[in-house]
Amino acid sequence: QGSWLVWPDFRLLMAFASTTESWTSSAANGVRVKSWWLFARAMACPMRFATRRGDLTLRVCGFFDSGAFTNSGVDLLNSQTTTREWLAAGPAIRLTLRLSTVIFMEIEPTLMIPITRWTFTYKNTATGPEQTLDQIRTVGQAVNFGLGYRFP
Repeated sequence: QGSWLVWPDFRLLMAFASTTESWTSSAANGVRVKSWWLFARAMACPMRFATRRGDLTLRVCGFFDSGAFTNSGVDLLNSQTTTREWLAAGPAIRLTLRLSTVIFMEIEPTLMIPITRWTFTYKNTATGPEQTLDQIRTVGQAVNFGLGYRFP
């Protein structure tokens, strides 16, 4: 409660995501890749800005991700599965709205800066050289939403 500026908050979380992506360029028409992404995130929010009653708070945070990124070709004659490390860090801002004495809602926009950036390639043995399909971006973004219960 209150409007203290220094009020540290620390979180650890794990996340998993899975997707299948298709490319339609002439070099890789119909190539599909299945991806799995598993990571752990350590987040620290050393400062907060709050209304006098503490119903609305804004926290300035930083995080570090570590995990694995696995890709596998789908419906290809000689598909390969590769797993590589995933490392990223970045800033976040967490806005928390207290709905009651025990229920709260959060929204948390983040900027993710990958430390490891992989290029995804495809080689059609019939047509020749390796083709670059995609590359992990220099900066990514996400917005996390949450509804929570604070035990009294």
